Amino acid sequence: MDIMPICFSLYRQCQSVTFRRLCRALADIYYIAVRIAGGRVGRLEVNGSDDDLLREYEEKVAIYNALVQVAQKHGDIAAGNGTI
Repeated sequence: MDIMPICFSLYRQCQSVTFRRLCRALADIYYIAVRIAGGRVGRLEVNGSDDDLLREYEEKVAIYNALVQVAQKHGDIAAGNGTI
């Protein structure tokens, strides 16, 4: 399954929501996760030498979590378990 149309569709959907940066950060995580899975949705094992992709995934998760915490701090979204 080609993931590019799905990812671009997610990015397109992010254009119509209130918290675009948060939405795009989550789309980035999805895109990296699918790349780690080898481009096949539903495949759980990590491919060969994906250390760089895993690092990129962790960076994207950290960015998303930071954005969630800022939004929660400002009362834009409810406090709770919004982080990954």
